[in-house]
Amino acid sequence: MAHHLQHRYQINVTVTSEEKSNTLLAEGIPASVARFADDKVYTPTAAWAEAAQQDAIIITVPFSKSTPTEQLNNRFHHLHHFLGAYNKQLFLMSSIGVYPQVPQLITENSLPEAMLTANILAVEKLVRSFYPQVNILRLGGLMGDNRVFSKYQVTGLDQPVNHVHYQDICLAVEKMIQQQTTAQTYNIVAPLHPSKDEVMHCQQQLTSTPALPVAGRIISADAFVKDLDFQYTYPDPRLFPIQ
Repeated sequence: MAHHLQHRYQINVTVTSEEKSNTLLAEGIPASVARFADDKVYTPTAAWAEAAQQDAIIITVPFSKSTPTEQLNNRFHHLHHFLGAYNKQLFLMSSIGVYPQVPQLITENSLPEAMLTANILAVEKLVRSFYPQVNILRLGGLMGDNRVFSKYQVTGLDQPVNHVHYQDICLAVEKMIQQQTTAQTYNIVAPLHPSKDEVMHCQQQLTSTPALPVAGRIISADAFVKDLDFQYTYPDPRLFPIQ
């Protein structure tokens, strides 16, 4: 994301280690170290001096359905102390892991909250309570560069995929920055949903007939495409470039 945006914007990055900071600094991207403890909330956490100077902030602090809710609560309270009373454009990178594995088309609002993954939803709601203007982006399975689907142990080969190329995530965020979008929740997922086996066959250049997708969970990104007039650079996971 930083590499994509640095050619158009002045970028400041926070990372969790000196090693990552030094790598980015060597590439000409200003970076500082910030770590958020999970065991309890230490207050006051030192605020990030540069936060108020940023026109937009993108939160990529990790959280998943496997992390206990209390740890996530502590982590994101620290984030709140770190950012302070920030009131400009803000993005939270969430995940389609918030949705259950049900065999249907899923939009941002098609399921009741009771069916959503509790701890992921709790983080989204907590950040929105701190920053009502936040844009929540529920990302599909991230692919691109060295993240190649065929390298992973895969089961359920006839299930449809909900992937997204990292370049399309960067372009989606950039378009929202340009349009000054605020307070929205969007799925960011490639619009085509071939089976896992179809993707594997294309990436491995197999000549056998792949399993076609059966009924499964399909995450719709139609709302984002419509609202922002967005076109995916890589709409078909079978054709994601491989390095």
